[in-house]
Amino acid sequence: LESVYGEDFRDAAQNAWKIWQPLDVILHLKPVRSVSTTSGKIYVSLDLHVKCPKTYPLYGTPVIALENIQGISLRDIDKLKQMLDNKAASLKGNEIVLELCQMVQEFLYERNKPPEGSFFDGMLQQHAAVEHERRVLTFPM
Repeated sequence: LESVYGEDFRDAAQNAWKIWQPLDVILHLKPVRSVSTTSGKIYVSLDLHVKCPKTYPLYGTPVIALENIQGISLRDIDKLKQMLDNKAASLKGNEIVLELCQMVQEFLYERNKPPEGSFFDGMLQQHAAVEHERRVLTFPM
């Protein structure tokens, strides 16, 4: 992973004594690079924190966390987290960290769009959507 992601790879395990520990890494991920990327600009990114149990990959699945999220809605983050958890469970017994990274990068690629309006406008829209959803749940039609 370190050779693939270079400076975007960070070993989260504090291991001063060089004793073996299960994989615990943080990868800063951006959209898959492509000619069709909007003018080459990156509007979305996140850190994928993967902590594997001692039994990985034979029996355990890694604990997955999404951190330092930039430019992605909470709804999309929840969707991505669910997709990653499902993929990890379905591939139990296999080494899957690289595949999870690729899934995240493809997901980010699909959402790599410039923000619409100002940050404040986005906050107002999100607040209005939450209020609307709350009213619908409180007063079903």
